[in-house]
Amino acid sequence: MESKPTWSKWSEPATLETDPQCVDEPLPPNLVTQWREQGYALVNGLLPETLVQKCCEEAREILSSSDPNIKDFGSPDGRMEFPTGLQGCDDVALHPRLLGAVAQLLDIPTAKIRLTQSDVWPKHGQPPDNVHDKVDNTDQRIHCDYGNNTLVHPADWDRPVAVAVVVYYSDVATSGGPTTVVPRLGPTDPVYQYPLVAMPGQAGAPMWNDRATVEAWMKDNRPEYYELRKQLYSREMPVRYTQGTVLLYRHDVWHRGTPLLPAPAFRTIHSLSYKVAGIDSWTQWNRGWAWSMYRSYGDTMVLESLLSRISVEQRTVLGFPEINDPYWTEKTIEYVSARFQYFGMDLEPYRLALQQRERNIELGV
Repeated sequence: MESKPTWSKWSEPATLETDPQCVDEPLPPNLVTQWREQGYALVNGLLPETLVQKCCEEAREILSSSDPNIKDFGSPDGRMEFPTGLQGCDDVALHPRLLGAVAQLLDIPTAKIRLTQSDVWPKHGQPPDNVHDKVDNTDQRIHCDYGNNTLVHPADWDRPVAVAVVVYYSDVATSGGPTTVVPRLGPTDPVYQYPLVAMPGQAGAPMWNDRATVEAWMKDNRPEYYELRKQLYSREMPVRYTQGTVLLYRHDVWHRGTPLLPAPAFRTIHSLSYKVAGIDSWTQWNRGWAWSMYRSYGDTMVLESLLSRISVEQRTVLGFPEINDPYWTEKTIEYVSARFQYFGMDLEPYRLALQQRERNIELGV
């Protein structure tokens, strides 16, 4: 398994034909079914090209000079974690069509989604003779993402509670490094029988990134896992991406990152994750959003400004109380207004919703 992979078949993105203004159900039924049954869906046209281009330009300005010798996941020093203070990148994480797609996949209202991860990060091509150490992310081991997103194990394949997302800001033709996925072949697929623990970081296996290092360890220490993982590599399928392609995948689908073309190849992606509100065992990857208010020294006030310009529904995705939450009273509306009126936050929708609830109580509705 240490040889360079060759792929005979690629997963091609579907181009959405829905109205670009459609935010409630932007995905066609066949892609929703594919995500639920096979574990992933690959699409073009979910996000506006102008927004993608804006985020690409913002990200490249920050990341193009990043150290190519840093070969782990994530943006340098967390610089591109949400909120970035860069309007394009922050707007991608909360774009109504992306949120609508996540809501579709989980079959819940958008107000019941919570953002748990958003980071725009670089990957650099390496020289052909580059030596990978065990934590090197250049040629990633195959894995599922649930292990570092939840404290437990997914409960049931048919009851997903989270969606992982990759937005590509590069082109595979010039960057290489496609993500590969192993599509699930149905309920009896032998590589998808729960529990899914035949990977690093689970059941006592060391949490290493490098594929060759991991598979050598598995062969010597977990031969039954090693045999299963050989099946996974033989079935993996690369996804073909261009700028703006979106990969929607499950945290219990087998996948991995592969090497880029040799240096100076460069790739930028946006890793995001969303969960169903109230599922406490699925934790937040990024630092808590409110923490960034401490980071906003001086007059930047990134999150305060962002919260004030986005919609009621988008605020809710960040954990702001839903419009009909019992939190909202005349007093709390006054308090929140005092905190955010400087930034132009419109709290009238919350006031109107409160008045409607009070009328309903009076009418016994």
